Amino acid sequence: MKEIYDKIQDINIILKRSFIDLGKPLAYQEVVEKSAKVLESSLFIIDTKRNCLGYGFTDSDNSYQDDISLQNFFIYQKISKDISSQLLNHYEMSASLPMAQSILEPVKEISSKFPNKFLSFLPIEGNHLRLGTLFLLTDSPLEEEKRILVDFLSTFIGNQMSYIMLAELEGQRRNETFVSLVQSLSRSELEAFKSIIEKIDR
Repeated sequence: MKEIYDKIQDINIILKRSFIDLGKPLAYQEVVEKSAKVLESSLFIIDTKRNCLGYGFTDSDNSYQDDISLQNFFIYQKISKDISSQLLNHYEMSASLPMAQSILEPVKEISSKFPNKFLSFLPIEGNHLRLGTLFLLTDSPLEEEKRILVDFLSTFIGNQMSYIMLAELEGQRRNETFVSLVQSLSRSELEAFKSIIEKIDR
């Protein structure tokens, strides 16, 4: 139990200290790379638009970190709409299945690289919204302790993603309100408004 608690603390620190920008490709790259080391599993995250948000490998798979074909897949390509639809219909953590029997077997960019791995995945949710899917590649079926850690990671990421998204939406709403307000002003009101802004900037 202490080992699980210590690893939860490690993941907590990673999530709090890592820089995340959902406006950039691989927004969660730093988080996933560090979490893969803590969980001793290779990980990647795909959002509901089928974009990869980050990928990381355990020490035994670390040679794949610089694999150009994998980099190209995670950065520039997407899983199929059919597979994405199947994933979005899963609302709980999946069973750990050999890659050949898994939902990603048709994705040869992944299944051909990790034919001997077991694949597990679980939804990432936040604020009652499905935001993505977290995938794990392991040498054996997922143990109960690791399932607890992965569930914690996906919950924390989901809450964080929803908070960032809501903050961005609120910022957009404020900007739209400001533009609408300015457009409704008369010429004399605009001049007065401009004068006030200039005084504030001094």
